[in-house]
Amino acid sequence: MRRDMGRSGRPAVVLVGAGNLAWSLLPAMAFNHSYRLSILVRNEEKVEIFRDCFPDVQIIRSLSEIEVNAGILLAVPDDDLPGVAAAIDSLAISPSWIAHCSGSQPLEVLSAFGSRAAVLYPLQTFTRLNPILWSDVPVFAEGSNSDFFDFLKKISPKYHHLSSADRLRLHLAAVWASNFTNALLGVAAGQLPEGLELNVLEPLIMSQVRKALTLGPAVAQTGPARRQDVATLTRHLDLLRNQPPLSDLYRKLSQLISPEIHFPAQEPNEGSDR
Repeated sequence: MRRDMGRSGRPAVVLVGAGNLAWSLLPAMAFNHSYRLSILVRNEEKVEIFRDCFPDVQIIRSLSEIEVNAGILLAVPDDDLPGVAAAIDSLAISPSWIAHCSGSQPLEVLSAFGSRAAVLYPLQTFTRLNPILWSDVPVFAEGSNSDFFDFLKKISPKYHHLSSADRLRLHLAAVWASNFTNALLGVAAGQLPEGLELNVLEPLIMSQVRKALTLGPAVAQTGPARRQDVATLTRHLDLLRNQPPLSDLYRKLSQLISPEIHFPAQEPNEGSDR
């Protein structure tokens, strides 16, 4: 049974999704008391967690429980967006606004909702155990609905307007800067001598990031590939003889830094322990 949103004098906003993004969004939404908040959670274990952590937020279990004229924020996986949007449209609940949080999906995935469709894309990586300070998070928005932007300003007053095409390109840049960087840190951890952990590289990592942001990546680039030190590169490749994917990646990244580098051919080393 849908509730009458007018009885409390506050508009309703529903967060659809219960993953890492939703977990990070809900505190920012709950901090402001201008809205009556609900979150759609289907997993029973997560229901109890959200109920304990956010006692003032109503838990709903189905899209059919969303109020008529509520604002809806979709914090669901990108591949689920079309189906969730279609399911909401079929309910004829006429949301005040409906926004998704995807960097790669266009605004048009919500085209059924016309001018009520919007995008709220936070440029950040989200993990439940890593609290987010929203004043430090760049947020990129798309749409024209005034009720949505009233809501957005209460979460992030310093948002930026960005089209779907430019948001996709920004998302690509973010994947290079964040996801691939994290994967390479995992590779680095796997190459450390026994007894050393990733934190031994922390001063180097942080210094490199600061230099890249201050001087620009091209100026901040150092290392054997930058120097075209083929002898050192070859010794590194010798350690990777029995790890063909990493050996290939090492070559490609080195040539990304210095395209003119040419490596001698190598034969697999059956005696390698890696």
